[in-house]
Amino acid sequence: MSFVAIDSGDFVRKGKRGAFKACIGAALTIDKVDAFEFAYFDILEKLCKNYGVKRKKLVFKAYDVLSVLPLKDGVSFLNELFDGLVDMFVSVDYYYSYLFTEKVPVVKLYGADKSGVEEIKPIEFMNKLSSGYPHCCAWKYVYDHSNANVSFHLDHFESEVTLGWELIKDRDLNVYLAGDEMYPFLAMADVAVELLDRRLYLSKASLFPKNINSCFKELGDKLRVSFLGQKYLKYITPIKKQKIDTLPKLKRPLIFILKEYPPGFKDESQLIRNSPLWGRICEFAYNRKGTVKFVDPNSKDDRRLLLTGGIAICVGAEGVKVAKYLRNLGVDIEIVKASTLVSKK
Repeated sequence: MSFVAIDSGDFVRKGKRGAFKACIGAALTIDKVDAFEFAYFDILEKLCKNYGVKRKKLVFKAYDVLSVLPLKDGVSFLNELFDGLVDMFVSVDYYYSYLFTEKVPVVKLYGADKSGVEEIKPIEFMNKLSSGYPHCCAWKYVYDHSNANVSFHLDHFESEVTLGWELIKDRDLNVYLAGDEMYPFLAMADVAVELLDRRLYLSKASLFPKNINSCFKELGDKLRVSFLGQKYLKYITPIKKQKIDTLPKLKRPLIFILKEYPPGFKDESQLIRNSPLWGRICEFAYNRKGTVKFVDPNSKDDRRLLLTGGIAICVGAEGVKVAKYLRNLGVDIEIVKASTLVSKK
């Protein structure tokens, strides 16, 4: 069975007449995941050495590179990383969506389950589509290759229920929170999306198949490009006011981060992400093949997830108390202290 790793992003261009926005996504099909990961780590290590980048994390997404190098060097780094792995891809699918307002002045939403139909402007629809685009890419992959024996691995997304989701929800789907910071295949899907934007910009080219093909000549016949425009609206527009429940699709084991809520820190999650601990958590998640979830005790969904069990990374004493309490409730949960992760060499 092949892996299909999917990530997405926004494609924005600003001009005298205003801003143009599209959704773009990439699906990387990989047959030999172990060999791919070995090659990824080998190339990444060499590039970090060549460009003088200190490796603080096991896996680098595009932002990790672009945030520590001058833009020109950062893009070169990403190009070398991507090109070095071309032989490991079975195929690379690019997807993009935008609407011609003269043809589609409004987009109609909902209508299923006796919900009333609503109309929104195309730009509002694009903003809505953006956060859920990975599942649209997965649907189009299935639409084009219905007999393919694949498992899908999607970076996290949020969307209301679409017809596309209804058609793929029973497939082998795995959703990751911050997966592009922990898994090479999702990191490269993120890099592929970034390079689509960068290469088109440097070529002063528009978002059309011929231009995408021209920017990725090294892929040859492995490259496939799909426009998810007006023709496919019925599959990618929400059909009811109900959020897609991605919780059952989250990659297991679930790795919960139990915070401490220290006084004076409004955003503890960001504090953890900026600390050395985060790199250790990412590596731990990769080794355990799970996905990481910051726990919000006020969230009904998070409380529901906790009761399914998993691994609790406890930042401090308060987290340990919560984890032990869950054990007393009969929840199967492994306790890992953050201090243990940080102290490991």
